[in-house]
Amino acid sequence: MASRFTKIYYIRNNAATYEAWQDNEAAATYTGSSLVTDVLNAIETANSSGNFMLLFDVGTFDMGTENWTLNTVSNVTLAGAGVDMTTIQNSTNAANDSEPFSFTTVDHITIRDMTVSAGGTARSTSDALDFDAGDDCLVERVRVILSRGDGIVFDGKDGTLSQRNTVRDCEVTGADLSGIQLLAADDNIVTGNRIHGNGESGIKLNRDTSPAQDSSRNIIEANSIYENDEAGIEILECSRNIVRGNQIWNNGKGAGTYDDGIVIDDFATAGIGADDNIITGNQIFDTLGTPTQDRAININDAAVTGTIITGNIIGPHVTSDEAVINDLAADTIIKGNHGYPDKAALEVSAAHTLTITDPGVLAVDTSGGTVAVTLPDNAAATGRSYIVRRDGASNATVTRAGADTFDDAATVKTLGSDGAAIGIVSIGDTEWKIVSTEGTVT
Repeated sequence: MASRFTKIYYIRNNAATYEAWQDNEAAATYTGSSLVTDVLNAIETANSSGNFMLLFDVGTFDMGTENWTLNTVSNVTLAGAGVDMTTIQNSTNAANDSEPFSFTTVDHITIRDMTVSAGGTARSTSDALDFDAGDDCLVERVRVILSRGDGIVFDGKDGTLSQRNTVRDCEVTGADLSGIQLLAADDNIVTGNRIHGNGESGIKLNRDTSPAQDSSRNIIEANSIYENDEAGIEILECSRNIVRGNQIWNNGKGAGTYDDGIVIDDFATAGIGADDNIITGNQIFDTLGTPTQDRAININDAAVTGTIITGNIIGPHVTSDEAVINDLAADTIIKGNHGYPDKAALEVSAAHTLTITDPGVLAVDTSGGTVAVTLPDNAAATGRSYIVRRDGASNATVTRAGADTFDDAATVKTLGSDGAAIGIVSIGDTEWKIVSTEGTVT
């Protein structure tokens, strides 16, 4: 079968002289003391559009203070002889991006079967493996053991796209920042990795603000995420992501912004939102004698919407059992998690329209002024019941939708005293039946 690559190069370290052989040539195609200048750059120049494969032999390949950048190419594979059998490394304190492998505007890049070390003083944009505007790329069976910034980054910021990439069966540790970051990147898969001992989070899903662009529709599954200095997984102003089947434990080991198993936050800095994320089937716990992981799951902002938290196994954490899931949002669904009760009450402090999926108990905080609650359409809610309770100095009003009524008469009910409550049930035919009241209800 013909190769999909135009050229295949075999690269070896021959007593600190780097040699690249093409197929079975009698002499090296490229050779020199600098892996980057004499070999890798020469290969790139001869294959400016890509379509080549590099096979690194067993050994250590030291770039010194240099790094290799590939721009506007496609169909390139960099393969070693195996994790810890082939090591690619560099180290620099320079104030510029220094990733051993750096890619911009690329497609179908594969890196596999090697160890990568990117040493030097900490610098936030100097990572180990960096894909800017990279699509359909694959990183597999790679161990990152050191990075000045993040370990592996897929970056679609500045209005570009970074999508349909995969990171699988890797180990990422020793990054000054996060192990893996998806920055304004969509439809990516991060699966089967071990991510631990990094200076910030294990995995970060992040957004860009200029232009406003989030990380969306990503799947984070079957990873082991542990002993990172901040959270296991951070979802920062990003929507429609799935976090499933991960083991997340003993994170929050250092001082940082977050120290939870999973955190979702909405900064509202660009109006992007953190909406409709699903957290399911994860095991989240802390096994340390002195726990470091604060909460299992932290919904850290009232503006986060539509989060579903279900089927997770929740173990011990720093906080009391009642706070193991911290939910500051109004419409989070928390159901069927082992080790944490279902969310029975919805707490609101501003106007809210109930839906048929909301919990059956609504606690209305009126300390900031009158709050209006609107019921769902009666016909769509037949058999559904709600208890609405006022907590605060101002009134709460409960209003029906359309032509619906309360007991064939009233269209609005007012909870006129602190602690007042009303119990209602939809019996169909446009009618809400009042089944109980407490306090002043008019």
